[in-house]
Amino acid sequence: MVSFFRQCVKAGYKIPEDHGYAYGFDPHDALLDIHIGKPVELDYTNKKKCVGDLYLPNKSGLITEITPEKELVKMEGAFKAELFTAKGEIQKSSRRGTDASGYVHVEGSTIEEVEERMHRILDMFKIETQNVERG
Repeated sequence: MVSFFRQCVKAGYKIPEDHGYAYGFDPHDALLDIHIGKPVELDYTNKKKCVGDLYLPNKSGLITEITPEKELVKMEGAFKAELFTAKGEIQKSSRRGTDASGYVHVEGSTIEEVEERMHRILDMFKIETQNVERG
């Protein structure tokens, strides 16, 4: 099921979540309210926070090791992580921009700080695979 999800993901699908985290409201709830005709007040409560999502590298083969979500969210600025694969699963990477083994939401006070934190997360992230012969 996870592999099917990865194939259906469109580039930028995490942007509304980033916006919501950065500005302190749920854009999905706001869209639903608009759809049903309910008045919407976009009360931006976190105007000074920068948020971005970091897609984690993917590798083809049998996943023998991958940094767990609980370790990713311990990194400075990381507050939410999701892996699309797990140890023991067989992955096939592709050349899509959304091809990833998971993502991490990262926050900071400036864009530069968020980017710096993302680089640190990438430096510590580990994904190891073993080649798999298919018959």
